[in-house]
Amino acid sequence: MTQIGEAISLSKLSHEDHDENTCAFCNATPEPTTEENTLVDDFDEDSHEVSGVDEEGLANKNSSGKLGGALIAAGYEQIFAEIDLSEFSTPPQNCSVPLKVSTAAHHLIPGNASLKNSDIMEFLHTDGMAKGNIGYNVNNYENGVWLAGNYALRGKGGMPKWGKEGKTFRSDTKLEPYEYAKRAIEKTQTQFHDAHKSYSDTLLKALDLIAEKYETTQDVWCTEASAPKSDSKPQLPMLVMRLNTISRRAKSKLENPSKLWNENIYTSAFSLKYIREELNS
Repeated sequence: MTQIGEAISLSKLSHEDHDENTCAFCNATPEPTTEENTLVDDFDEDSHEVSGVDEEGLANKNSSGKLGGALIAAGYEQIFAEIDLSEFSTPPQNCSVPLKVSTAAHHLIPGNASLKNSDIMEFLHTDGMAKGNIGYNVNNYENGVWLAGNYALRGKGGMPKWGKEGKTFRSDTKLEPYEYAKRAIEKTQTQFHDAHKSYSDTLLKALDLIAEKYETTQDVWCTEASAPKSDSKPQLPMLVMRLNTISRRAKSKLENPSKLWNENIYTSAFSLKYIREELNS
């Protein structure tokens, strides 16, 4: 069932019917121009165990970073919340004030963990300024979403420390880390975010599926598109829209808990547990 579910998830992320108005090859630039791509994350929260960040945590790094800044500029404010101690069936020990919840900007298509390793890079050309680039920016607001995490739990201001996989939180408060993560999900209406190789791998596979379709289209030169005028790689600006579609579909699986959330698209083991126990039980 897992393999079937994963196949369905990938299909939903990568599917696209042919439309001459959006087909990358039908709309290839006749004479490639020089454009700038930003294909890697300036600070890639997806490549690290988030709980390994001390002091202020990732929240401040991201909210002032390029992706977080782009989200705020587009009208998507960073989400903060509090969990009153009375909301826990067993009050956490060594805590006297409500537990804070903060969010951080998450790349829907991770630049370093997914995009950079994908076969789709052949059609993106290269990072930076270069002829034939399509002008894609991994830090574009359409590729971002605020997700809850353990960012506020750093042992300051009366907050407990989280520690790797929430082990310090469990030891200090006598609460299971999931009890905090579950309430953080419900307060922010977003998935909980920490180390998530599975999510990055799912997006990598979705990107590779698009690349495979593009390879086929390139080989036969889409019947509704003119043949290339040279041996150079085509410039496919419509691919920006295609990537943004992938991001938008992924975002729908990470916000507003519902049956749309999928066991194969999750950003933390705690989110997966929430999907299984609260949404699919």
